[in-house]
Amino acid sequence: MDCPKCGMSNNNSNEYCVVCGTKLSKESKEEQFDFTMKMNPLDNKDKYQKMHYFQEQKKDYVGEQEELYGNKSLIYGIISIILSLVIGIIALPLSIISIVYGVKGKKKGRKGLVLGLLSIIIGVIIFIFFTSTLLRIISNKISGPKYIGTYSCGNYEENMKIGEFDENLTLELTKDNIFIIKYNYNDNDKGIIEGTYKEDQNEYTKETNSYKYDFTFTATKRIINGKEIKEPSSTKFNLIVGSKGETILYNQTTTYTYACIKAKN
Repeated sequence: MDCPKCGMSNNNSNEYCVVCGTKLSKESKEEQFDFTMKMNPLDNKDKYQKMHYFQEQKKDYVGEQEELYGNKSLIYGIISIILSLVIGIIALPLSIISIVYGVKGKKKGRKGLVLGLLSIIIGVIIFIFFTSTLLRIISNKISGPKYIGTYSCGNYEENMKIGEFDENLTLELTKDNIFIIKYNYNDNDKGIIEGTYKEDQNEYTKETNSYKYDFTFTATKRIINGKEIKEPSSTKFNLIVGSKGETILYNQTTTYTYACIKAKN
């Protein structure tokens, strides 16, 4: 404890100063600090000025760092948004960097933070879209398109129920683009037609949740009423497949329309 009169340092247990004999009081640190300020006002003023200066310097440094992080976050955010639209989720590392800088930049990093989050969302959506498309392509390569299979058909009538027809024709479409048509309208009109087919185009109708496929059938072998016809011929067909499995087969050459049911694999 310092003597308030002569300034001599004394043990805390002393009641009187060992030099001048002044009675020592057990002051609190706050009181001693206040006393020191009164004894050395100029020195303490300088200390406070230095402390204030360093505090201001620290604030300026922190502000500069936040602005720097904010700018970096914005730059990485813009780049990640652009790349996410092109390469999808592969831009994820840049998005994460943008978010990290955005968090460090606090208020000045909000724009970059938002852009980083948006780029992640866009990347995930594009990734899901391309993944599902790729899986569908692989599935089609392995098992063929959805229309591949065998159909039992009969004459189409307005407002008829699914499967409510007398079968007189079967159509088989293979994933090797081979078609086989067998028909038996009556004893005098029956036969087998074989050949290749080509899908010209397909169209999805949202209102009816159905797919329409346009085909060109090129017959290479025809046996009609027991007589073989070797001359090749081409015919346009439409195949409309509904959501419940109902299928319409339309022959553009003869304008015949058939109601069909696809056999389960």
